[in-house]
Amino acid sequence: MKSIQLFKIIILLTILFAASLIIPAIVLQPYWLFDRWDIGVYHDYAFQIFSGKIPYVDFSIEYPQLALIAIILPYFISLIFRNPQMYTYSHIIICSILYIATAVLVFHITQGLYGRTDRAFIASIMTATAFSATYFVATKYDAYPTFFMFLAVYLYTLETKIKWSYFVSTIGFFIKWIGVLPLPFFLMRDIKQYRRKMKKVANSEESAKNIVFSILLCLFLVALILFPFFFLSLERGNFSNLIYAYTYHLDRNAQTESIFFLLDSAFGIGAFFSRISTFVMLSAMSIVYFMYYKKNDLSLQTLVGYITFAVFIFVFFNKVASPQYILWFTPFFAIILSRKALHIIWFYVIQLWMFLEYPFLFAWGLATNDTYIMWTGSIIFFTLKYILWGSISFVVWKEINSSVAE
Repeated sequence: MKSIQLFKIIILLTILFAASLIIPAIVLQPYWLFDRWDIGVYHDYAFQIFSGKIPYVDFSIEYPQLALIAIILPYFISLIFRNPQMYTYSHIIICSILYIATAVLVFHITQGLYGRTDRAFIASIMTATAFSATYFVATKYDAYPTFFMFLAVYLYTLETKIKWSYFVSTIGFFIKWIGVLPLPFFLMRDIKQYRRKMKKVANSEESAKNIVFSILLCLFLVALILFPFFFLSLERGNFSNLIYAYTYHLDRNAQTESIFFLLDSAFGIGAFFSRISTFVMLSAMSIVYFMYYKKNDLSLQTLVGYITFAVFIFVFFNKVASPQYILWFTPFFAIILSRKALHIIWFYVIQLWMFLEYPFLFAWGLATNDTYIMWTGSIIFFTLKYILWGSISFVVWKEINSSVAE
């Protein structure tokens, strides 16, 4: 793609992204709010760091180590400008840039998979105008792991940068756990390719070396990130602050937005599932990974399709299931559902429903302050939400397995 065409696409996506933030805020007033809670948490972490405390050693952080990039960078900018408000502004700007870059990656991935510029253009526009997802771009740091997840997928689809796709996936993992989900698919596809080449005696040794090198590269990065905090914790004789980042979410109860909380609230059967929710989620994920491993299909379309479904399953059976998690699978859905007009409508129906969940329903609940109405309305709303999610998962699964390459 020529640089001028790319520049035009970036400008258009930027305008559409800005519109997806501004228009819902205007239309849905007064039931719209700018959620500063998470940004406040990030700021508090950064303040402790710039006060001389060592994260994961002197105090705990619920996010993995490379999340410090998202936490520290806006604070550093606010110090340069000597304006505390710049923390919020710079956070929004950086995350917006990353999400627009993700939309550009969606364009390149879709074009590479299906060989159609028009479909790639539609997918990138869907990503930029996904108004529920874009809301969380501004209020959370999830644009970081989403960007690195799609950068990893893009590098892998190039097929000449495979080892760097492993590396970037590992970076994504240490920003937020979701970033590592594509990596097992990369490894499984490479192993299947290696076995196929062994049967044909065609460059199988080189393939094996590439796989080993990619794995060693990831392990080197893991050691580089963890060892400094490990040795500092060892020196202090306390690993609790280091371990906290890896156990915090495991110890949490089922949150309001999760399917387990819904089951418990509506039928009184969710408490048990809540306790085994992590097992349920990992089991569901394992089934998706196993199905891909057994599938005799090495096409990149199928690879990206199964990654899409794995990310969605991770969110669907997640006991936290925060509304912001929609940001993780929205660009994938844009790629898969960009073929048909009806699928595109489904895409925006999900965006609308999730936007109604948060911030609209949350703000409405604060305004009404009626516990019964909030409880009843939530049960009905979240029941419909999971019906919609189940329906669109069927549409996505059917589209993935149709293996349509246009």
